[in-house]
Amino acid sequence: MGNEEIKRELKMGTLITPKEREKLIALLQDYVDFFPWSYKDMFGLYRVPLVEGCKSVKQRLRRTNLNVLIKVKI
Repeated sequence: MGNEEIKRELKMGTLITPKEREKLIALLQDYVDFFPWSYKDMFGLYRVPLVEGCKSVKQRLRRTNLNVLIKVKI
């Protein structure tokens, strides 16, 4: 995807049929400007919309059950 100036890599699974692959490539080429390809393209990614004058609230720490925590780490 992209052009000679801007290279855009696209990875597809191996289970997709050649016909589906061609359709997907055509769709992505038609809407190439719609999809973000880098962090610069994702406007508002790090900005949290807040109402002016409101205080932020820190939530209390929630502890995880020890049995669940051990299973998650394994």
